[in-house]
Amino acid sequence: MMLNMVCAAMCYGQGRDGLVITQTVDAVELSGMDGDVLQASSNMTTWSDLGGFSGTYTNGADAETEYFRLRPPNYTFFNYEDYPEIMLMDHDKNLVHTWTNDFAPAASVYMFPDGSIMSATRAGHTRLEKRDWESNLLWSYDNLSRTNRQHHDIEPLPNGNVLIIAREPLPAADVIASGRDPDRIVKATQFMSETIVEIMPTGTDGGKVVWRWDVMDHIIQDFDETKPNFGVISEHPELVNINYATERGIDWLHANAVTYNAELDQIMISMRGFNEIWIIDHSTTIAEAASHSGGARGRGGDLLYRWGNPQAYNLGTEKDQVLGGQHDPSWIPAGYPGEGHILMFNNGTHRLYSSVDEIIPPQQEDGSYFREPGKAYGPTNLTWTYQASVPTNFYSFNFSGTQRLPDGNTLISDGHGGRIFEVTPDGTTVWSHDLPDGKEIFWARRVYFELPE
Repeated sequence: MMLNMVCAAMCYGQGRDGLVITQTVDAVELSGMDGDVLQASSNMTTWSDLGGFSGTYTNGADAETEYFRLRPPNYTFFNYEDYPEIMLMDHDKNLVHTWTNDFAPAASVYMFPDGSIMSATRAGHTRLEKRDWESNLLWSYDNLSRTNRQHHDIEPLPNGNVLIIAREPLPAADVIASGRDPDRIVKATQFMSETIVEIMPTGTDGGKVVWRWDVMDHIIQDFDETKPNFGVISEHPELVNINYATERGIDWLHANAVTYNAELDQIMISMRGFNEIWIIDHSTTIAEAASHSGGARGRGGDLLYRWGNPQAYNLGTEKDQVLGGQHDPSWIPAGYPGEGHILMFNNGTHRLYSSVDEIIPPQQEDGSYFREPGKAYGPTNLTWTYQASVPTNFYSFNFSGTQRLPDGNTLISDGHGGRIFEVTPDGTTVWSHDLPDGKEIFWARRVYFELPE
């Protein structure tokens, strides 16, 4: 039901987050409970119902106030895997806009409030591009070298810079010298490390590296005491065991997502090979990020927090593993239900069914994370989770993502299954869209804005 009816008296909608929608003859206003108008629209058809009436209140003999579940104009933003067009779909599943790249986006795509987009493309190499609403190229950065080769995800930052995940091939001899078991080297020149690189755009064509973090600066091993980085792994969860996840061969880490928390100045990475999410400090200099000290938390580039699989640092067993091949972790934004919590798509490759999981990280006042000595990082329980009523009916072994929405609902992208759907906190599906047969997506995003004229 669209909010375009004629009311004898004013009509109100009570949103789930305590907002009030007021309709008069010529305007719709979104107000806080204190009466301050937060947003107004003259187009009453752009406010859509999410589930019919949730109740009525009679005021006097012939005046009635009706309560709705309403939301402002919203669209779903996504692209098919290996497909050059990026699409914007309205709540009624009408395609309202497309952007076209010269090449298919490599994985994630991001949309800005002005309608411009940013993606990394496949073109025989990796290339970052930003395009405007009309698909005109605004900025590009070619990543042609064999070092810092971008893959999977990017993260636009508030300052205009961009974080990228980049693989770095290393010679076998260097890795063995760092404590890797030689029997766990697959190819002599193809052992891959992971880096996080911050690029500052320098004009219409190009960029400058202004910050860098490298996993290889933060490793530990208990294989060879004659080599560097030797230590007791369980006593150093801030470091990465170079001999873990060896079944993945050269791609032992396989980062697939990066996200940024501006309030904390921290970066979260999804490491599929370790079945963990990691948090590192972004407040460091490049030199500090390569060390074990410095930055706002005094830890340099060492891990501030990790969660999902304590086997990776010898403080758990197989039964303690929660995550399996996860994608798209994010901090829930301020003002949203669950703000500050971490939400992620748990592909569940270790158990053969997927879920969307929410946790409350053990964050302390200074932005560090509590861990009881000798034990794994908490929490031990999920705050919220979504899974199918028959768990094995919902399984995406790759891709996929999730997003908390302002009203407390959650958008879920079943990347392999080709479905985007929205669920309420009790798990009820209130909106869904099936992609054409055979189409897959890395993930989708719900965006709230007025279409340009």
